[in-house]
Amino acid sequence: YQESLKLGLDKNDKIIKRRLIQKLEFFKEGGFIENFNEADLKKFYQDNLDIYKKNKRYSFQHIFLSKSEDNNERINMILKDLISDIEFPQGDPFILGNSFVERNFLEIDSDFGKGFSDNFISLAIKKWSGPFESTYGDHLIYILEVFPEEILPFEEVKQSVIKGYNNSLKEEAMKRYIYSVKNKYDVIIGEYR
Repeated sequence: YQESLKLGLDKNDKIIKRRLIQKLEFFKEGGFIENFNEADLKKFYQDNLDIYKKNKRYSFQHIFLSKSEDNNERINMILKDLISDIEFPQGDPFILGNSFVERNFLEIDSDFGKGFSDNFISLAIKKWSGPFESTYGDHLIYILEVFPEEILPFEEVKQSVIKGYNNSLKEEAMKRYIYSVKNKYDVIIGEYR
């Protein structure tokens, strides 16, 4: 270490600079102790309700048809069977299964491909709809239940609120510290020193 310092290897090294900044942040955060009460937590919770909400979710089933030239014929046959209530028609196997419970738009897009959740916006409940194309093939969708957006109760997310509140206080303390020492230095943007 001493030889490295003698050779000046610590100078003009972005990685070493970042690491020193990290160590300073840890040092400053480590000395940070803030007392807070229930009222502080509830105010933080109220100010940040978006963090503590469950988005709209859907429970649904689907019949999957992998990409092929005869999909239109197969879809028409399946829709006729569904209307006639003959039996539950078989599609192709889908790697994630045929039933999904309380999935939000982000999760639906993750499972079926970007933008697939857009199909759910205007679908009727307890009625087969489609076909809808995904990155895998075609899907007929049957929505079992829609769960509206809901704010999680304070008591249910209290530990998460405490963590978020603590993090916000640490960030604020770090901003105050940086502001207090900023005038000691010349800040040059866009030039590496």
